Amino acid sequence: MSKTKPRLWNPKPHRAVDWNEKAIAKRLAKGPLYACTKYDGFRCLITKINGEVRITTREGIELTSLAAFRPKFAALLDGYHDRVLDAGVLVLGHCFEDMSGLLRRDDPLPVEELPNTMFVVFDLVRTATMVEGADSAPHYSRLDTLRTIVTGK
Repeated sequence: MSKTKPRLWNPKPHRAVDWNEKAIAKRLAKGPLYACTKYDGFRCLITKINGEVRITTREGIELTSLAAFRPKFAALLDGYHDRVLDAGVLVLGHCFEDMSGLLRRDDPLPVEELPNTMFVVFDLVRTATMVEGADSAPHYSRLDTLRTIVTGK
């Protein structure tokens, strides 16, 4: 029997637009639409909760299997304690179903899988936006900040 894992927080991440012609036309009428390559990864949110980096599902459940990556993200989030990295994580060499099973387990990822693990960060959102659904800075502005965090430029 599976056990229910507690939520560390209650995020409300952006959900993808329904990709039918009517939905696309409605969305395009609102202004520019940003797109990026879609990887068949597992959505995750990376943020600081009570001063500690946590990697969670989009429902706010901690992905303890990814604890080894917390220190790398701690350095990226220094000075951005009120932000959330919206990302996808992939474990290369595994189909989505197997990868999902590896990521949802309580145990750390096997050491041999760490070099095969790739995070694709596609947005940097204020925590208040993620929790309350408040308006955020324009997407191009968030991407500029994200670029600065990652490259240091």
